[in-house]
Amino acid sequence: MYKQAWLGATLCVVAMGCGNSTAGDGAGGTTGSAETSTGVSGDAAGDAGPDATASDDAAVPDTAQTAEVAPPGDTAPDTVTPQDVSAETATSDVAAADAAQPVDAAADAVAVADAVATADATVDAGSDAAVDAAKDIAPDLPPDAADVAADAAPEVTADVPPDVPPDAAPDVPPDVAPDVPPPPACKVDADCTAKDDGNLCNGVWFCDQSQKVAACAPKVSSTVTCAPSKNPCLTVACVPATGLCAESAGNDAATCDDSNLCTLSDTCAAGKCVGTPDACDDSNPCTTDACDAVKGCGHVNNAAKCDDSNACTQSDLCFVGKCAGNPVNCTDGNACTDDSCEAATGCKKTSNTATCSDSNGCTVGDACADGSCKAGTPNPCDDKNECTTDSCTTATGACVHTAIAGCVPKCKLDADCNDNNVCTADTCDKVKGCVQTPTTVNCTDNNACTTGDACQAGTCTGAGTLDCNDSKPCTDDACAAKTGCTHTNNTAKCDDKDACTATDVCAAGVCAGKATTCNDNKACTTDSCDKASGCVFTNSTGTCNDNDACTSGDACGSSACTGKPIVCDDKNPCTTDSCDKVKGCVQVNNTAACNDNDACTSGDVCAGGVCKGSAGACEDNNPCTTDGCSNGCTHTNNTLPCDDANACTGNDKCAAGSCTGGAPPLCDDSNPCTTDACDKVKGCTHANNTATCNDNNACTSTDACAGGACAGKTVNCDDGNVCTTDSCDKATGCKKTNNTLACNDNNACTSNDACATGACKGGAPPNCDDGNVCTNDACSPTAGCTHTAIAGCVPPITWQDVYEKVIQGNGCTGCHGFSGGLSLGSSADSAYNALVGVAVNNSKCAASVYIKAGSATQSLVYLKVTSGLSHGCGGKMPAGSSGISTADSNLLKDWINAGAKK
Repeated sequence: MYKQAWLGATLCVVAMGCGNSTAGDGAGGTTGSAETSTGVSGDAAGDAGPDATASDDAAVPDTAQTAEVAPPGDTAPDTVTPQDVSAETATSDVAAADAAQPVDAAADAVAVADAVATADATVDAGSDAAVDAAKDIAPDLPPDAADVAADAAPEVTADVPPDVPPDAAPDVPPDVAPDVPPPPACKVDADCTAKDDGNLCNGVWFCDQSQKVAACAPKVSSTVTCAPSKNPCLTVACVPATGLCAESAGNDAATCDDSNLCTLSDTCAAGKCVGTPDACDDSNPCTTDACDAVKGCGHVNNAAKCDDSNACTQSDLCFVGKCAGNPVNCTDGNACTDDSCEAATGCKKTSNTATCSDSNGCTVGDACADGSCKAGTPNPCDDKNECTTDSCTTATGACVHTAIAGCVPKCKLDADCNDNNVCTADTCDKVKGCVQTPTTVNCTDNNACTTGDACQAGTCTGAGTLDCNDSKPCTDDACAAKTGCTHTNNTAKCDDKDACTATDVCAAGVCAGKATTCNDNKACTTDSCDKASGCVFTNSTGTCNDNDACTSGDACGSSACTGKPIVCDDKNPCTTDSCDKVKGCVQVNNTAACNDNDACTSGDVCAGGVCKGSAGACEDNNPCTTDGCSNGCTHTNNTLPCDDANACTGNDKCAAGSCTGGAPPLCDDSNPCTTDACDKVKGCTHANNTATCNDNNACTSTDACAGGACAGKTVNCDDGNVCTTDSCDKATGCKKTNNTLACNDNNACTSNDACATGACKGGAPPNCDDGNVCTNDACSPTAGCTHTAIAGCVPPITWQDVYEKVIQGNGCTGCHGFSGGLSLGSSADSAYNALVGVAVNNSKCAASVYIKAGSATQSLVYLKVTSGLSHGCGGKMPAGSSGISTADSNLLKDWINAGAKK
């Protein structure tokens, strides 16, 4: 307490010229004076110490009323009555009598100084009153003390401003209590020991001999100043009992860095840096999202089922990180509707006015209307020969010209006999009339799929067929009569002749597979892949990984992988460097003072791992100028890449201080069904059009662009007979072939019905044994197999029960779908074949077989799904659970122990 009081009182006396006093208006309008904490008597003050000074109130004469100084803790000084003043005056006389004894000079000096301060506080204005007060006190003191008083009076009064208004108290620092006693007087340091408050953080007392009056004071050099913690989540404070700096939790909610790339918005909490886990969700169902504390978020492509939100696709699956499906066939076989598909609504059918055939060969110009084919005008079959009767064959459309007996033609010129057939020479015979003689000249049959076209028997006929085979397995080769060979990309399975890929499939006309991962998890083997033989693992003496992020240059040697310690000093004064065996070098940003070596900044300090100063206003916000500072701001034109905000330019670069666009992009997508253009904001655009086109498929007609693709109306080749295979050849059209497919002869008591010579033939009776010992099995021609329950019979557990209740019921087919790894989703039969008696390819598992008939405890599947049983490989199934229900587990166990029969 004394140390704090001394500091406040010293500041008041030295800086403001005030004493240990309070000022205020007393009763009756008189000015009250604060009692000094040391009396006029030097011996009394020196002997009794600060607690024995309450009787020295009469140091200043002519004071009508005084305010008694409140001891520490009192809220206000007590007002004394005239009788109290008299009593105090008597006490002062006693003190004066004591002053006649030899006194200590230092103590006297303290008394004089305090008396002068008291006198200073009692005057209304000017310095004369303070001098008078000192003189009044001086006769009661020894000669030395009187000299001190005389010397002290001018110094004190000089500090009092001459313009202090009446009744105004001198300025007192707001933090200094008006009732704080002055520091105790002393001769040696030991005199101050008993006065120390025991707080080692605010210094140790010593006897300060540098003042005119020696007094106890704290050593400035012994005051403890604590440096800030390097951990932003801790605060540092001095412990009074020990004088040592100690860290404690603090700065809650302050930003920090936990050096974990899998957390976000790191903040301080209870002394630790804690972040919110990063879900790493890229909103893509075709990637499996995960996070590594060192590498950060990772997104691995998967092959899950998905929905591409396109009603024009079906059976959507993830492939190479994207969701895609097979196109929906919207063709309805009606040439008079334009079939298309819209991503939002699906198939769409619109009536058209295309040319068509009404199945009457004797009409021409048939056209669609209201979704059906309307007959055109009749074909007159006029051969311009008056000696023939012209007619038309309805079924084939062939014209028939029957000669009229005895008719004499009236043709005069060869031109009168023109039949518009390039394969006949037309002449006029004066006796026979028009004569059309077949020729053998070259011609064209208007079919791009034939070669060597020539006239034969009056008709233009192709001699050979165009070979459209491009020897590429990833294209479907065909020929269209109008345009010739077509090569359409397919998605068939294929073989890219590379042993380092798997699941090869055609895409964009090229056969490619997913790269095989050749990793034997051995640090000291070199893993590679040979395109001819596959994975190769070669022992090495090269580099490896000892799984210690604090080493480098890891190499194989002496059957172990070892490395040399790394140096984590990043030469950056703004980071505190260390090494973590898992994370490696860790550089934690600090806030130290630094030098950014930039003469154009000042007040440099570390922030965010970078030394930054307060920069000048040289930034002109122009990316095409390099801003600097050298005797003022500089802005030098550069040639950096930039963005001119025009999507129809490329390779934009700075020139002459501005951004200039480069060559325009190539927007041609080689698709005749899109109109290509470029928009300054969007870039290349490809708007779907409805132009006529050719899909090179003889099984379609009225081809036209729709939805950005060329498509025609599918020809309906279905003859309604299940025993004929109806197909369509892209080059020749509909084909019907007898098959041997399974069929139904409508007799429930025959089985394996199959087609023969175009009709359905019944096979052997079906096996009506349902494998259930609790039913009587029979067959009815109309109802088929019947199974009548046998009363009181209890059936054994079947694999179907296990598959439905345990495998499907617990969602196992979700993780183990239809392809890749352990597949359980196709059917109960395929799942049975994948589990029963199949060896586990993992030596760490407690069981070596997925399901071992007769022993549930030696079956990995039972161990993996049953709570409380250890299995040694991975977590419990289903994933994230402690196992399946007891009822399902017992069902699986009983079935396995009973022989795991299908």
